[in-house]
Amino acid sequence: MHLHISYEVPDWNQGCYRDKAPVLSAARPWQMVHPDKSDIAVVLCTGYGGYPGEMVRPGDDLFDRGYDVFCPREPGCGTSGADFQQTGRADWYRSAENCYRFVRSRYQIVYLVGHSMGGLTAIKLAHRFHVSRLVLLAPALDVLAFEDPRFIGQLKGMEHPVRVQWHSDPSYRLHYENAPCDDAKLGEEYFSWLYPRQMLEMYAYQQEAISLLPSLPGNTRLVASGKDVLVGPGCRDLFLEKKRLGYNEYVEVKGATHFSMYDPDPKAEDEAMAYVVSWLDA
Repeated sequence: MHLHISYEVPDWNQGCYRDKAPVLSAARPWQMVHPDKSDIAVVLCTGYGGYPGEMVRPGDDLFDRGYDVFCPREPGCGTSGADFQQTGRADWYRSAENCYRFVRSRYQIVYLVGHSMGGLTAIKLAHRFHVSRLVLLAPALDVLAFEDPRFIGQLKGMEHPVRVQWHSDPSYRLHYENAPCDDAKLGEEYFSWLYPRQMLEMYAYQQEAISLLPSLPGNTRLVASGKDVLVGPGCRDLFLEKKRLGYNEYVEVKGATHFSMYDPDPKAEDEAMAYVVSWLDA
């Protein structure tokens, strides 16, 4: 399974918070590189508390189309909640930038794909390095929880993480090797807690990315999910109302959830991934 994937990659987290806990197998950063190296590479950016194992499906599809693909791991993600609480948006962005710089030094062209908060990372990278083509999968431009200003105020008043209800959902079909081997551990460390400082960091990250939209270069496709309960339809207005450089397109996969890369609906997943590949192929 995934014989083309390699976990032997550089340390893209240099200059970032150094995790104390070991990296779970699902969260290992990876690369997919053809024996005859491609001229074009794609860097995939993961979301809030996300991990590279979530991005294997778009990686497989892009690799099959001839691209070399790279997926870094954000500091604090895929290790422990204690590590996560020591990180912020500067760490999350820097690891992706380190990966992008590594890839850009070896390839003529580098594209970007970002999921959720990784969409914010992709926007910042595309703006800074004038990336010519990128895809935003359910980008965190309109996080529904942030629409209520009282929630932001509550976060600012919290000193400690708050336990929330989470349970594993087997209808999500993850594609990494031995999936979902680390699901219970990831759920306990990340998805079972509301981390107030990290949520505020994501909110600030969101505002930074929104401010860059009017001057975002390159050609951008936003792939929204019709069954998304985390990111709202406001991202469509933010994306389409602000005049930007390049050619830009908004599409919606009505049957997809926020996690279209491993969606419970195989047809919705296929549709979302086809939107990713066709945009970069164009």
